[in-house]
Amino acid sequence: MYKALLICALLATSACSSSPNAQGSQAKVVVSPVVDWKQLNDQALPEAERLAQTDAGSWILIAGGKVLGPWVDFQDAWARASVVPAEQDHAYLYRLGIDDAEPVFYLSPFLDNDPHWVQLGRRCWGEWGLTIAAANNVWYRNGKSVTWGDMEARIHLFTPAEHSESQVRAVASMMFEADLTLRPSDAAILGAGRFTAPGYAYLFDESNPCKKVLVLVRVPELGIDVPAMAFILPEFSERL
Repeated sequence: MYKALLICALLATSACSSSPNAQGSQAKVVVSPVVDWKQLNDQALPEAERLAQTDAGSWILIAGGKVLGPWVDFQDAWARASVVPAEQDHAYLYRLGIDDAEPVFYLSPFLDNDPHWVQLGRRCWGEWGLTIAAANNVWYRNGKSVTWGDMEARIHLFTPAEHSESQVRAVASMMFEADLTLRPSDAAILGAGRFTAPGYAYLFDESNPCKKVLVLVRVPELGIDVPAMAFILPEFSERL
């Protein structure tokens, strides 16, 4: 009796493990391969570097290992980038010969007890047609003005892909020459990082590499709604 029960149990186990389909063949579980999208996009960078020689300043998209563009207008570039499949968790979207540089940058001085880590650089001033009066921190653009006083400017940030939003207080920097700096916590709130620029920027020296991420910047009071490349500062910026 015991042997008979044992044989029945073995036969049942064998039948369950086979799981034949309607055609009598063995069912198989298909596992999709994990793709390193950044590594794939890095392989396309030499082609983008060649384009920089003739199309400096234009926007370019590298997604799925393919170079797309260039485009003079960001909106045209974004129209193409916005249809990149969601499973591709990395793409390069940047200005040729500008955002792919690896600068060493500096920030305007600040007090340790009141640090101004989020700094708006001089490149933005020129591109936005922005002028700033130091007295009472007044910003002017296209006949509009806003007075920030001691409260610092309020800048609305968005990520192009996830449409996340965050508001930061920023100061205009005379020493920072690029677009914008962000603390790691600011970038985390935004979920920034799917659209980046190649390479790094370096705060003070090459011991402080900073990732470059694309954000959308809005200052509603001045009609500003533009893309910018933000440098994510090192972790120590959170400790002050």
